[in-house]
Amino acid sequence: MPEDNQSVLVTGASNQIGFFLLPLFKQKGLTVVPVSRKAHEEKVHWLQLDLSNVNLAKKFLPNVSQLIHLGPLDLLPPLLETLHQKGVRRIIAFSSTSVFVKQGSSDLQEKEVIQRLAQAELDFQKRCESLAIHWTLFRPTMIYGAGMDTNVHFISECMRRWHFFPVMGKAIGLRQPVHAEDLAQACIDALLNTASYGESYSLSGGETLNYRSFLKRIAEAQYNKVFLVPVPRIIFVIGLIVLRMSPSFKFLNLEMIDRTNRDLCFSHDDAKRDFGYNPRRFLP
Repeated sequence: MPEDNQSVLVTGASNQIGFFLLPLFKQKGLTVVPVSRKAHEEKVHWLQLDLSNVNLAKKFLPNVSQLIHLGPLDLLPPLLETLHQKGVRRIIAFSSTSVFVKQGSSDLQEKEVIQRLAQAELDFQKRCESLAIHWTLFRPTMIYGAGMDTNVHFISECMRRWHFFPVMGKAIGLRQPVHAEDLAQACIDALLNTASYGESYSLSGGETLNYRSFLKRIAEAQYNKVFLVPVPRIIFVIGLIVLRMSPSFKFLNLEMIDRTNRDLCFSHDDAKRDFGYNPRRFLP
């Protein structure tokens, strides 16, 4: 691929943030090079590449100055030397507010994933600083908006099929769902904003509501009436054992259910101050 230092490389571009980010770049007349492991119909515009293969990355990544990394964060630190050699001097990458929420998870698999993510954050920041790369780290809350998530979209699909949704206890834990398009806009706004260099930001949604209200909002978006059904914890335990036999429900665990009664709130005031972050209310 020819050198183009005015282009922006977007890795992991096939995810839900990339779904909104690529059109935003086009609207602003900016050149973008999207990268994904998956093949796409627009083969002329997409670079199909597995970033876990550093040797392939060295060979095929283009020479650019800016990168937005939407893929798994732990893929990035091993690539930073190569990216630096390719001319990258500015990177925006994504982590998650889960690094604060799930560190003490009782689910061992979930805890291991979060520990890897926390380590990837440290490696990313330290390596960028040693290479004089201007980095910014975004930690979104619950992402929704493109029908690719395992939160809002998953709940919506369950409601559509079953016309009810189980709830444990009062379900009063606070949530701040954030639309993927607002995160895409944050990338655009922060990319050349020097105030965001070397900073980490929690990016929450524009509305805080408790989990029961969150579910009701999703239910209201359905064509048919949906009932929220109180279920004892022991029934949830049994139900999860049965559901997890299906690959579609493997990601579920009891810790997720218990968190419906815990507050998971994060301020985005610093992002608003530094680059005008202004997320929408929760409208599924």
